[in-house]
Amino acid sequence: MTSIQTPIIQTKQSMDGMDAAPGQGTLFERTSIPPNYGRDKTSSNLTKSLPEQATSNIVVQSNVDNQIDEDLPRLIYRMPNTAFGIPMGLAGHAIMWKSMRTASFVVNTININTVDTINIICWYLACVVSLFIAILYAYKFYASFPLVMAEWLNEVRGHFFNAPNLIFIMLLIGTPNYMNVPNENLRILWALAFCYQIIMTHCIYKAWMFSKRRNFTEAKPQFLMSTVGWFLLATFGQICEIRKQWGIGLPQMCFGAGFILYIDIVIFIFGKLHENRGMKGSPGMFLLIAPPSVGVVSLDLLNDGASDFSQSGEMLLGWVFVLLLLLFGLGPILWRSPSVLGEYWAYVFPLAAATTATIRYAAALQTEATVGLALIMIVIAVLSLLMVLGRMSFHIYRCFQGKAQYKDPLFRIEKYCTRQLCLPKRNNSNDEAIPGAFVSI
Repeated sequence: MTSIQTPIIQTKQSMDGMDAAPGQGTLFERTSIPPNYGRDKTSSNLTKSLPEQATSNIVVQSNVDNQIDEDLPRLIYRMPNTAFGIPMGLAGHAIMWKSMRTASFVVNTININTVDTINIICWYLACVVSLFIAILYAYKFYASFPLVMAEWLNEVRGHFFNAPNLIFIMLLIGTPNYMNVPNENLRILWALAFCYQIIMTHCIYKAWMFSKRRNFTEAKPQFLMSTVGWFLLATFGQICEIRKQWGIGLPQMCFGAGFILYIDIVIFIFGKLHENRGMKGSPGMFLLIAPPSVGVVSLDLLNDGASDFSQSGEMLLGWVFVLLLLLFGLGPILWRSPSVLGEYWAYVFPLAAATTATIRYAAALQTEATVGLALIMIVIAVLSLLMVLGRMSFHIYRCFQGKAQYKDPLFRIEKYCTRQLCLPKRNNSNDEAIPGAFVSI
């Protein structure tokens, strides 16, 4: 029996090692694709080439993406790095509920044991979900390394490689009170998170300076995933007294780095939004409020010796509320099917961070106006978590019914031949399997 050879594409890495020119490709291993690669299943029109698919914006779903692809493997074999947004949202709520312990207006209304219990539940859920996703992504790294490289080289998804470190810092900040972790241990963990942030952002910021596709002029809200880590390090560093014990203000330096980078990115993001109207109401837009919200908490901790709330933090909180009004005015899009796992969880963490900042503000001023504002934010944050969780549960239910799928607009995974599952390739004319050739899934 004569075997049919499938074409082999060997793509190149560009000279700067960070991106490739259009049509040249990105850094993939030898990838087997079927002869009919580039043709849509439901149309004879040519679709995008492999490099274009790997670098396209994650904004809207096409009609084809809304159809069920029977060849697509289970999600556990192709876990996207956007899934880390789920434990980020849970960790954000763990921090939010922990901050309520210091707010008398909360503990006078809700039993402090209830507050602690919710904090513990959110914290442990974040740990379990993080571990589960990390294991699946490690398998993807082993079995489908080309797909991991495509995420790393993408101007949007590359920033999600910061997510594990962000979750790590957030879990340390939101640690339940009964654990009583010594500050010496926290400082060691802070140093590990700081090193990860330095190494990861060094690669990303190098791309911001010299990459043709991932520079500042192409900035998108997801770029802030590489910025919010500085504010989290500043906050966590104040908690474990880095400057006092080490004699150097590394947390303050982290705040300065994050603040300048945030301003630069926001300017370019707003300058490009008119060219990408698909971002209107997008969950990613809520990432705009995450860095300043964490920054408010950090400024309040820097002002810990004063009896009043930090005035700088108060001004920054004003910017957070301006953004919130703008984003709510644009309208969330929870009604739409998620384009990728974890998409809608971008609503959760930023709102939890803004609520945490508002709770600290109300706890410091103890006025009716600030308490009322904090209560409104708590309701919004809790509702956002419940709505996103309900939307995800509904989509998973439809997936079990065979009426929906979790796809990934960055990849046409059925086009790749990796060490994952492979199915016999079918002849277009008579839909019969061709021996010796495989469609990669």
